[in-house]
Amino acid sequence: MSKKNRKGNAKRDESGQPLAGAKRRRRRSRADRGMPGSEALRELARTYLELQHRLWPERAESDSLPERTDENVEFLVDEFKRRFLVENGNDQLEAELHTGDVSGCYVRYSDAGSNPRSLAQQLRLQLERARQNGHFIPWNHVYGDAAITGTTADRRGYRMAKAAIADKEGGIEVLYIDGIGRASRDMVEALLLGQLIEQSGRRMIGVSDGFDSDVPLAKMQLAIFAALQEMFIDQLRSGVIRGMDDAFRQGTNTGLPAIGYGLAPAVDPEGRQLFGKDGDQLNMLVVDRKMARRVKLAFRLFGEKGWSMNRIARRFNERRVGGKETWDSTRIRQLLTRRKYVGIEVYRTKRQFKHAVTGDIVTQQRPRSEWLVRRNRSLKIVSWGLWKKVQQRLAECREAYGKKRDSGPRRTDLYPTTLVRPVCGCCGEPMWLGRSGKYASYTCLNGRDGKHRCSFRGYKSVKIVEESIIGHIKQSVFTPERIEQLVELANQYLAEEAAKPRTHTKPIKAELRRERSRCDRLVKVLSRSGEDGLDAVVARIRQHEVRIKELSVQIRAAESSNEVPTPIDKTAVEAILSDLRKLWQQDVAAIAPLLRELTGAVTVHVEREEGKRRATWFAEFTVNLVPVIAKLTATRNCPTTRTWEYLETRSWTIQETEGVWLGTVPTYERIATAAIEMVDRGVSVVTIATALNTSRETVREALVFTRTGKRPCMKPTGKKTRKRNGPPKYIAIREEVLSRHVGKVSFHRIAVDLGVSECTVRRSWDSAHREEVQAAVAEGRTPNRGGYRHLAADKIKRMREMILMANGTSREIAMAVGVSTNTVQRERKRMLTDAASS
Repeated sequence: MSKKNRKGNAKRDESGQPLAGAKRRRRRSRADRGMPGSEALRELARTYLELQHRLWPERAESDSLPERTDENVEFLVDEFKRRFLVENGNDQLEAELHTGDVSGCYVRYSDAGSNPRSLAQQLRLQLERARQNGHFIPWNHVYGDAAITGTTADRRGYRMAKAAIADKEGGIEVLYIDGIGRASRDMVEALLLGQLIEQSGRRMIGVSDGFDSDVPLAKMQLAIFAALQEMFIDQLRSGVIRGMDDAFRQGTNTGLPAIGYGLAPAVDPEGRQLFGKDGDQLNMLVVDRKMARRVKLAFRLFGEKGWSMNRIARRFNERRVGGKETWDSTRIRQLLTRRKYVGIEVYRTKRQFKHAVTGDIVTQQRPRSEWLVRRNRSLKIVSWGLWKKVQQRLAECREAYGKKRDSGPRRTDLYPTTLVRPVCGCCGEPMWLGRSGKYASYTCLNGRDGKHRCSFRGYKSVKIVEESIIGHIKQSVFTPERIEQLVELANQYLAEEAAKPRTHTKPIKAELRRERSRCDRLVKVLSRSGEDGLDAVVARIRQHEVRIKELSVQIRAAESSNEVPTPIDKTAVEAILSDLRKLWQQDVAAIAPLLRELTGAVTVHVEREEGKRRATWFAEFTVNLVPVIAKLTATRNCPTTRTWEYLETRSWTIQETEGVWLGTVPTYERIATAAIEMVDRGVSVVTIATALNTSRETVREALVFTRTGKRPCMKPTGKKTRKRNGPPKYIAIREEVLSRHVGKVSFHRIAVDLGVSECTVRRSWDSAHREEVQAAVAEGRTPNRGGYRHLAADKIKRMREMILMANGTSREIAMAVGVSTNTVQRERKRMLTDAASS
């Protein structure tokens, strides 16, 4: 057989190893891996219908088998594909295609280059053997895998066959296989399959090798057959490895060509072409000059110009180097460390084996003594000096990265502490921590490397993302209006459900009792009779059992729909949501699952706004309170738990899409509304700054932004040259200001003595009397800071006494006391104000 199939894909042996000189075949997607092709399934369905009609004519006459038409063939093909993709073999065909004891079969071939008709050939032998034993195999119990090795148990058709064996109610009684090797080429897995057959009380029959699990020596036969299959795989694997080693020594190709190389017919030193054992032409590596220039460019950009691997990956993705848009830092690192670019080929550096317990493929590094090395100057693309320079820089990067990893937390340690894991709105992939540690931030790896045409760029702090989303939820979701709307609509739905007509279960229960009595009578007949000629009785019992299950399901569904729980109380919902608000201050691990349930997938988009240098991040998510409240009530054993479970099981919900701008709001913009309201009430800028716990400059910026819409000039970024030692100035001088102001020293004199501004002194005094300042701001007046009087105390006392006694005019009092007329008038107003306030 040729080492390549017609499509050019490489042939693999039973062990899963590629044959020498063969190309690597791209694996199929995980969803349909192992599913036979459409043409192979059509041949399988035709064989099934043709043979079953010939072997079971009485079933064909009773319409238990579909007719042999092209439409039915396509129907069986579609049914097989559907069952294969969902791994569900018990469906509507079960009642149509069989009665009595159920049997099944399993077919498989290993290699993509094998004949797809092998499945139909195996099925033919199994159906004929099943007819000899009096076993009917329905189509929904025909299991199979294609182009997948038997050394692994991770085969979807094989898993379905084992599930049918283990199913005690709707499973199969007998499993037909072509041989033990078709079921499994692994000795441990074959013995586990035999153990499953024995524990389930089932039977397995091998058509070609004569295995039967019901014979006395079945365990010994299974062990011998499994050991022979294991030995066959080991011999086959060693032969493949020997052939690939020999191909490497001859100079022929042993794998997929790396970027920068192509394939050409292999020749010996005399120029004659080389052929394999099957007569196939062997290939050898040659330099692809066009792609070699790309390889040289990557080495020069990294080694000489100092580009990062991510930047090189973006460059490669933009130019679709190698026809790919999936370049990233890992692929670039593999390219830069490939020895073949300096003319050194290394083979067998690693080995792979399957873990005996987990079944995972484990890769181990081989010792250097087992490596196969050859020099080939014709494959040299990069100079030795540039190669060494690149390797030196790679070592420096590894060392720096290792120090950073040792000094800070790992990304895996940070993942559980993140509340939100957003999704890129461009490529749909989850975003990752582009930076970790204290300043952790999200980024899209595809956008960073330019993969899959993702245009998402930049980083956003994890703290900003979480605070923006959680703040929006607190302000917009947990509002009295939304809670009232939720309760009202939920109670309205419950009222509609309660008003629906009830399903009467008495007729269904009566029919259930009749079916059970009929089944019991047939069982008694079966127990009194012999063992011959009772197939019809057993079939009738099976039919009654199926009907009993259907009626039981109908009764449970009717009783569940008839029961409508009590309406919801708004107070109970508010109490539950108050508990959820308390969880925000607790451990992230407790609130993160509830937050994901509440918001669903958080999709992040980037938009460019005119006048802004950087792009703006927006997040979109759908709020759904019902599942969150259902979980909270279930954990707290609330009286409304049953109601919320009722709503959740019937998919009743109120989903609303929310949009959030992800970013930090400047302080001047955040306080703008409050600042302009205080100014309108006549509060000074200094008092506003103290009340809002900010500076005078920020208050002035907020007033300008509110009145004109003009934003202040951004301060230049970079390191700060000045470093403040200790607390702010107004905090440091607070004790001095308080002590001197109590001693009747004015703010102006204190500012001059301390070398600061008068506003700083006033702010220092306000910070010590914050409650008095807040009360004055609320009343719209200037706080009383204890003003200073230059007059002597005895003059103030005599002036107040004369004002109270109305002893003369203001001019006469001023002349008698020795002050000005304006001073007397101000004192008179002050006395009136004090009297009014008291």
